[in-house]
Amino acid sequence: TVKYCTGLTLNGSYGLLDDHKTLRELHVIGDHTLFKDAAVTHFPLRLSALTLKNISNLTDSILIQLVSQSADFLQTLRVIACPQISNAFIKKLAGLYGERSISLTELDLSYCRFICDEGIMYLTQVPIEQLVLQGLDITDETLRNIAAHFTALQSLDITACLLLDDKHKLTFLLSPPPPLLTHFICSSPSEHCLRAARKRGIQIVVHVDD
Repeated sequence: TVKYCTGLTLNGSYGLLDDHKTLRELHVIGDHTLFKDAAVTHFPLRLSALTLKNISNLTDSILIQLVSQSADFLQTLRVIACPQISNAFIKKLAGLYGERSISLTELDLSYCRFICDEGIMYLTQVPIEQLVLQGLDITDETLRNIAAHFTALQSLDITACLLLDDKHKLTFLLSPPPPLLTHFICSSPSEHCLRAARKRGIQIVVHVDD
């Protein structure tokens, strides 16, 4: 039993949210019974941070229900390598923001393979400050969209986005990029990209591929 817990990590198949009223951060790694038959939606949560990683039975509908419960409090949402999550969830998330004063500022969608350009386009009205898109099949269309509409963005991670080459990165940095952008994380940037970033006061963080 978890008593007066403000942060909880569940690693494996079992674990209970006995004291969910005080829970503010929830991190779930791997398939979990909470997501079987949408059991997690039975707990009224008020989370400020939610991390879900490698959960094969997490669906768009369960995730949007879970996020909706914390819509007025959630600041950080990380959904990593969850194979059923798609553009449909992103569309509903953006709609939720339009209906309620969701305070989401950090969003990580890494390796959710069914999210592509269309999904990122839905986020233009959400004032995200940190956006992680590692391993997604996004194209330069997403970079153009981000440059034009993500005015609050401070950090962007496109590591391992294989459809984006150095030319696309350079075009993004010259476009110009979002006005508040200070960190751009990617793999193997060219010297041209590094120079363009320096001119705009942007730090390129080089991700070394394994």
